[in-house]
Amino acid sequence: MSFSPETEPQLVRKGWWRNVAAPAYRQYLWTTTNARAVLIVGLLAALEAFAGDRLWTIIRYYSQQADNRSNLSRSNSIRALYTQLNDQKQNLTNSLMMWKASIYDNPKR
Repeated sequence: MSFSPETEPQLVRKGWWRNVAAPAYRQYLWTTTNARAVLIVGLLAALEAFAGDRLWTIIRYYSQQADNRSNLSRSNSIRALYTQLNDQKQNLTNSLMMWKASIYDNPKR
């Protein structure tokens, strides 16, 4: 099958449609021309680049409100957050172990 612009597809339906013969997760399709597909992919890439940068700022704000690390780079900030989460995990593990030990030391009769 050729993808050249001169070739007119004769039996290709364009737009939103439903293929009832396909499995449920693949029934709804959207077909379009090559030019429109390039335009759509470009717009989605631009939207992702714009939103991704803003999203990082929001994530950093909420994940590190109590800390004074707003001037760290992304990689250093992620490392600091990872260290903080590991410390919390270790504290939780220690607390659970102490709770479990207290149950075995003082069984109810």
